[in-house]
Amino acid sequence: MKQYFFYVAMVLTVAACNGGDKHEGHEGHEDHAAARKDGFSEKPVTLEDSLYKQVIAGHDEAMAKMGKIRGFQSTVKDKLDSLKKLPSGKLKEGLLADYTLLAAQLDTAYVGMNNWMEHFNPDSAKEDATKRIEYLQSELSKVSKVKEAIVSGLATADSVLKK
Repeated sequence: MKQYFFYVAMVLTVAACNGGDKHEGHEGHEDHAAARKDGFSEKPVTLEDSLYKQVIAGHDEAMAKMGKIRGFQSTVKDKLDSLKKLPSGKLKEGLLADYTLLAAQLDTAYVGMNNWMEHFNPDSAKEDATKRIEYLQSELSKVSKVKEAIVSGLATADSVLKK
């Protein structure tokens, strides 16, 4: 797990270091692609740029909630462990079912985010604008679903853990 966070930190560090470059000699030119060293403009100029910014914004929103997901996963695990030690009863069985479903929902959200990040390729089809736009539209849909799963998991956790 530490390796994963180290990898994400390294990627973000490299991206931050590369993102501050000014594109000298390209101010006022119509050929925006020539001014973009990394394939995307700092400010959205093309549909590619706009889609990329939307994908990254979706990632950033979802990623900001991952700590809460992990916290709820830990809480639910602890509650499940405690419940298993109690004598049988309707209340126990109901709570076990609720917590088991919640644990699965939180795990799905967490794994979904990690899988999306692992497979996302910001340089996909960078030589073909049409394919790149299709790829980014697809990724925007995927990251939106991941974000929805995270938000839904957190809402369910808030509700279930109040019982």
